[in-house]
Amino acid sequence: MQRMNKSFDFHTTLIIIYLALVAVSIALYALIQIFVDDKSTASNLLGWSATLFATIALLYTFNTWREQKGSEALSKLSENLYSDLIDLNKKINQLHRELSERFPVIAVNKETMQKFPIVNRELEEFGGKLNIIVTYKNDEILEQQLSFIKELIEMNQEVLSKWVADNDDLNKYNSDLNQQIVKFFEEFNAFKMRVDKVLMDYIFHKK
Repeated sequence: MQRMNKSFDFHTTLIIIYLALVAVSIALYALIQIFVDDKSTASNLLGWSATLFATIALLYTFNTWREQKGSEALSKLSENLYSDLIDLNKKINQLHRELSERFPVIAVNKETMQKFPIVNRELEEFGGKLNIIVTYKNDEILEQQLSFIKELIEMNQEVLSKWVADNDDLNKYNSDLNQQIVKFFEEFNAFKMRVDKVLMDYIFHKK
């Protein structure tokens, strides 16, 4: 529907431009005839309007084509980001399952906790790609989410700072660590929902 509207607007605009040029030509012809009785003026003015219209139409078509290609590239990038976010969400959910096997006491072990820096790197990579859309479209919503990615990374680092590297005791309960881990997962899920909606709009050319 969005593309159909754009196509309709494109043709309508060209028609309006052409009619405006014809109207200007007729007005100029009428004005000239007041002072000079020259029948060839009409054909000259129509030729002038046709030439001018062709130039304007070419420039307008080029700009429209460029916008369309930009929109298609943006849609593809958003689709890739959407896929990346799904993959990242799967990894984080898997991490959550590994840590929650002995819920409500989160099972903390070295192998699982070492995956948190990997999540941080992927969050940073995702943020870098998301920044392309923010820069190109000046999207305030996604710009806010870029800032939130930094907060997620900081939360993740807090989790690591509360974790004792040589702790292999799965029965040991660390209240602060549990709270930080739960907070990170909750905030990430909220972040994903916000970004998903915006990316879908770009994928289907709604923005």
